[in-house]
Parts: sequence; C-alpha cells; structure tokens
Amino acid sequence: MSEAQAQRAIQNMYADPSVREELIDEEADVLLKWGEEQIANLAAQNWDDARFESASGNLNRLLNEINRFIGKRAYWSPAEQTASMGEIAKLAESLHYKVNPAALEAFPQQSAALSNTEAIPALTALFKSSTEAPSKPSLGRLMQAAAAGVTGTEIPSTNLEPTSSTEGEPSHGEEIT
Repeated sequence: MSEAQAQRAIQNMYADPSVREELIDEEADVLLKWGEEQIANLAAQNWDDARFESASGNLNRLLNEINRFIGKRAYWSPAEQTASMGEIAKLAESLHYKVNPAALEAFPQQSAALSNTEAIPALTALFKSSTEAPSKPSLGRLMQAAAAGVTGTEIPSTNLEPTSSTEGEPSHGEEIT
C-alpha cells in the first residue's frame, strides 16, 4: 500500500467541502470515515499515481453525490431523488462496486424515516464488491437497527474492497461507458 497516496487522497477529501457541505459535522464524520476506508482499499491496490488519482477522484465525486442526496433528500422531489440515485450508481460502478438498481431505486422511500447519520451507512451498504461475503447487513436490518434506537455510529460499516480489473476491463479510475 502506498501510504503517501492514501495520505494525499485523505487530505484532498477533507479539503473538499463538496463531500460534506450538506451535512452537519456528526453526519459528515460518518461519511468521511467511510471515505477513508475506501481510500485505504484503493491504496492497497499499489497502483501508479495516475491510476490512483483517477480512482480517488471518482471516490470524491461519489462522496459528493452521497452528501448531496443525504443532505437534500427530505426536500427533493421523487424525480430529483431518482436522478441523484442514478448518479450515485454510475459513480459506484466506475469504482467497480456492484450496485443493485432495485435496491437503489427503493432506497429513498425505505430510508425516509432514517436520520442522516443512519442513512449514510445504510446507503453505502448497498455497494458490493465482487469479493464481498453475502453476510453484510441488509438495508432492512439497518433500518430495524435504527428503529430499535441504534445510532448510525453503531451500525456496522461496510468495508468495500474494489475488485481488481482483468485485462480488457476498465480500471477503477476509468469511466464505464
């Protein structure tokens, strides 16, 4: 793992107000902690700087869109929520996370009763890597935990490990078209 790459990406993430500007500090901390975990996973790939910078840039764009969706979801129309979820799916897929379109489509309505702090890990739990075990908490389990009074910081986080691309497939930093 390139410690220098990870440190640089973490500094860039924290310096970018777009990844937290719609959230209060407690909510932003949940999102930023998840972002740090994802940066560590990217750095573990031992990519050259250009490839790593591209992937970490895509991750920052994903964090920005999650920030926007979570912070504005209560005020957005269903069409705005759907458009944001589509952008989140596109960005997650650019990082090679598997995304269940039906789960993302249902997320705005299913998460309406969750606080922002609870909704962030519920949303990021929907992103799967191809090597991830199926025992990760489901949205239903996360919502049950929230209903039982479990706070967002107690809900298990999803540690995603982006898959390595095989020859001919786009890398983490490349756009999928």
